[in-house]
Amino acid sequence: MEKYCIKNPTFLNIIDKNTKNGISYGLTQEWYSDDYQVLAGCGATVATSILIYYEQQENFKFLKVEDVLPKMEEFWKFLPPIKGKGVNSTELFYNGVLKYFKDKGIEIKYSFIDVNINNKVSLEKIIEYLKKEIGNDRPLAFLNLCNGEEQNLDKWHWVTAYEILEEEGVYFLNIFDDREIKKINLSLWYNTITNNGGFVTFYF
Repeated sequence: MEKYCIKNPTFLNIIDKNTKNGISYGLTQEWYSDDYQVLAGCGATVATSILIYYEQQENFKFLKVEDVLPKMEEFWKFLPPIKGKGVNSTELFYNGVLKYFKDKGIEIKYSFIDVNINNKVSLEKIIEYLKKEIGNDRPLAFLNLCNGEEQNLDKWHWVTAYEILEEEGVYFLNIFDDREIKKINLSLWYNTITNNGGFVTFYF
C-alpha cells in the first residue's frame, strides 16, 4: 500500500464538548451561529482549516472551538456563497483566500487542479497533484459538486483532504468532514461524477 499524508493531521483535532469523545476531527460549519452560515459555510470552514494547520506548525496548542471560530467568521466575509450556488468553483475559493491575505498584507502562494467533466483531466494527473501537495505537507480544499457513486461524500460541498492512499490499484482519500475522519474512494468518485470538482491549496 502506498500513501502520502500531511505530517501532523492531529493539529486539526479541536476540543469540542459536543462530541462523544470531546474531539472534533477537523473544523465544521456547524459551529457558526447563523443558520445560513451553517448551511453554506463549508468553503470558509475549509479555508480556515488550512490556515489553522499552518499556524499550529509555528505555535502548537490544544485548540478549542472558540479559538478557531473567529477565523471562520473572518473567512466568511471573503468567501461568501453565491445565492443558490455556494462557493462552486476553485476560482471563487482561491480568489477569496487571496483577498483575505491581501487584506492583511500577507503574500501567499496557491495551487489548484480543476476536474471539469467537459474537459476532464486524467485521474493520473489528479493523483500526481495530490501526492505532490500532500507530500509537501499541504492540506487541500476539495470541492465536490457531485459525489457520484461515493456515498461517504456529500455533494455541493467543500472538505479538507489530508491523505491519499492506494490499495490494490484503487485510490482513496482521507478527509475531515463534519467532525469526522472519512475515507472516500477517489477512483470511484472520479469515474462516476456528473458535475465538476477540484482541489485547491495555499501556502506561505
